[in-house]
Amino acid sequence: MEIVLIVWVSTFVCDEIRQVFQRETPGFCTKIKSWICEDYWNVIDLLGLVCFYVALIVKYLADVDAGRYVMAVDILFFYIRIMHIFSINRTIGPKLIMIGKMMVDLLFFVGIICVIMIGYGVSVQAILYPDEKDTLSILEGIFYKPYFQIYGELFLEEIEGCTTNTTLILAGVPRCRKGHVFAIILLAIYMVLSNVLLLNLLIAMFSYTFSKVQDHTDLYWKFQRYGLIMEYQWRPMLSPPLIILSHIRLCIQGLLSICFKRLRAGKRTLRQRLTADENSLLNLFELINMEKYFAKKEQVESSAIDVGIKEVTEKVDTLMKHVEFLESKLDTVTTDSVGVGDKLLTTISEEE
Repeated sequence: MEIVLIVWVSTFVCDEIRQVFQRETPGFCTKIKSWICEDYWNVIDLLGLVCFYVALIVKYLADVDAGRYVMAVDILFFYIRIMHIFSINRTIGPKLIMIGKMMVDLLFFVGIICVIMIGYGVSVQAILYPDEKDTLSILEGIFYKPYFQIYGELFLEEIEGCTTNTTLILAGVPRCRKGHVFAIILLAIYMVLSNVLLLNLLIAMFSYTFSKVQDHTDLYWKFQRYGLIMEYQWRPMLSPPLIILSHIRLCIQGLLSICFKRLRAGKRTLRQRLTADENSLLNLFELINMEKYFAKKEQVESSAIDVGIKEVTEKVDTLMKHVEFLESKLDTVTTDSVGVGDKLLTTISEEE
């Protein structure tokens, strides 16, 4: 099974080499730089593959247990690599972008917290254990204890687990050093800076990064989808370990093209970079289509205005017809009223 595993991972290495050489950038070093910088998943692939072969070397040349430990760490990178399949999902994909950007924020935070942590660790170590000679104990006091004090493990028994009472000292309780009070004060200041100030600063940075990505979720997802399409456009049809057959075919085609001085032409593929002439044609195409788009947009807007004017005209005409109808009714009522009044006056006159 171990031989099968080595062969399987070796096919992954061949595919990563293929990805490097299929970059459109000129020069081998530029191709490697482009391969690493343009996709952070390639960094995880590189770390996983390097750790795998380091584990094999350590296992067969040094220590079996040490090789197994390195292999156990290596499998973590391969499990993280599985998250790459979530990039196609419209909901989970942008969350991977958030995690990547938050990792950058975390690096800046780690730089700040390390300065404060080392300063506190050196001070407390010098106060509590001024005569310590063991290097590991000194490093533990400078790095290990201050780091876990951030998470609440304060090690108070080492700071306060002492006394100045002579009776207790004779009973076996450690005597307090002269500066242990300063160690308590430094611990209080350190906890305020690390747990209150810097931790809330980190949360605020994470919140800002989350909101910034969340506001453009659809845009990030479209770029992720484009990158995935570009990756699988160049990827061979077969998957590891059968992908080695595709690599053999590519090598044969490359050798034939070199021997016969003939490159494959006419194959349409998606490309990331264009020549100067192709860029000019693309710009001209975009300009023509942009003018067509704005012309069509103006036509739609003008037709919308014409339709609006027509509707307003029809409403005015309808209103005028109603007004004319009311005027005719009013004239009829007025004429009838005058006639009735005349009849009344005539009747009154005859009765008199």
